[in-house]
This record gives sequence, structure tokens and C-alpha cells, in this order.
Amino acid sequence: MTKTVQKITSNKSTAVLDSSSPNPRSTAGASPEAFAGVVKSSRVPLYLQLEAILRRQISTSELRPGDLIPSEAELGRLHRVSRITIRAALEHLVKDGLLERQAGRGTFVRAVAPEDWSCLASFTEQMLRAGRVPRTQLLKLEILRNDPDLEETLGCARGEEIVFLERLRTVDGKPTALVRSYIPHRFVPGISRAHFGETGIEQSILYVLERRFGLVVDEGQETTAPVCLYESDAGLLGLSDGSPAVCKACLVQNNASEPLLFEQVYWCAPQTELLRRRTVAWTGEL
Repeated sequence: MTKTVQKITSNKSTAVLDSSSPNPRSTAGASPEAFAGVVKSSRVPLYLQLEAILRRQISTSELRPGDLIPSEAELGRLHRVSRITIRAALEHLVKDGLLERQAGRGTFVRAVAPEDWSCLASFTEQMLRAGRVPRTQLLKLEILRNDPDLEETLGCARGEEIVFLERLRTVDGKPTALVRSYIPHRFVPGISRAHFGETGIEQSILYVLERRFGLVVDEGQETTAPVCLYESDAGLLGLSDGSPAVCKACLVQNNASEPLLFEQVYWCAPQTELLRRRTVAWTGEL
């Protein structure tokens, strides 16, 4: 499956709290008015009303990432509904990724997840915003010549130099992705290991292209396919020989519609997303 993605820029920043922190902000002491809204005379099921109330409080930041929501007993007291109703509402929010349960601690508003896994979104920025710790090990930086397939993919002339980068990405110390990147050398003259950081935003290849070389990343095509990893590739990601993985291949263009970057990313982290039909939030109108 191939999809075209466009870069979207925003000046909006996101504050993320880690719900695993020892002192999450609790809302258990909130006033009943803060959670008012369930109308028992409505034809809308009570669990959908409660779900809509909590969903609205999350979307308006009344409940923020990392907040401990009231217990089932407290929610039952505030809304005068049964625990079966409360559990049904919470289950929907958990499945939608808005809440997460932690054994022995309670139910929390889930920390903000990465916005987009497309090749035009900086993996480094997403991980940093989500409170994770990304690191990058630059394994190879070489100049390739006379590769007809790459020349065709990147629109290069015959024999034109192409920069090859191989990087190992980790998150919180765990191997996550093996990345192979190819860039026409004419776009990045003098590129070297010194341009890439191991930590922080400078480990991002998009940051290097845009900030170090003044290039404009505009749009691209991304293809996802299942693969099996063998020998050294599997070893770098801590996998056994023949382990399944996901390969995302992306061709990125600049603002002149010239191929700028071809990248193959082998993900060993889970790539499965749960899809479910989302119930339209109740607006409070009868």
C-alpha cells in the first residue's frame, strides 16, 4: 500500500506529563460540578454520556496527560451510576488510547503519543515530545557510485555520487529501527559524521537536511511492507535470525519536486494499531 503524505508545520507546542511519575496530578478531589452532565432521563445510554463527558474533559485539558482520574467508586458517587456503566465508559476510552490502566495505581490520562509515523514527521521530535529518550548510532557514512537502481529512484545522472547512511535508532535504550538513507551528494556537499548528533534533535536526518544544508522537505511517497530480517540486520535490532519486521520505504522530495532522500526503515517495534468504530460523542442535547 502506497500513500502520499505532505508536511504539515505547526507552532503549537505540546506539554507531556509522564503518568508513571511518582506524583501524578490527581483529580479525585475535584468538585461534583466538574464532572456533572449525566442526564438519566435521556435516551442516550448512561455509559455513552459518561464517556462523552470524560472525552470532552480530556480534549479541553480539564484532564491532562498524566492525571489520575477519579476511582470507579468516586465516579459512581459523582454521577450516581453503577460500576458496570463506569467500566463500559472507561473501556472505550482505554481502547481509543485516551486512558491507560496501571495495576495497583489507577487509571490515568495517557501521555501524548507521537502524532504521525509518516516519513515526513521527525521521529526524534515525536519521541522527545512524548517524553521518550531517542538515541542514534551512525554505523556507516559512505559515498556510492554507479548504482543504476538508486540513480533511477533519486533522479541522478549516471555515475552521480550518492551519500549512504546507516543508522541504528533506539528508544529508552532499546533497539527500535535500522535506517538506511540515500541522498544525492550534490544536495549535501561536505556532509560528514560531525553533522549528526547521537542525542537530542541533531540526530534527526530531517533536522540535518533543513538546518545544516538549508533544504526544504516538502512531500513524499511512503510504502509499507512486511519483511524478515537475517544475520547482521537482525542482530543489530536484537532479533533472532528470520524474525518478522516492518519495512517503510519513503521517497522525499524538495520544494522543487526533486527527489531529495530515499530511506528504508526496518522497524522491530510493534507496528500494529487497533482500529475500532468510534462512537460519536454525546453533545448534551436531548
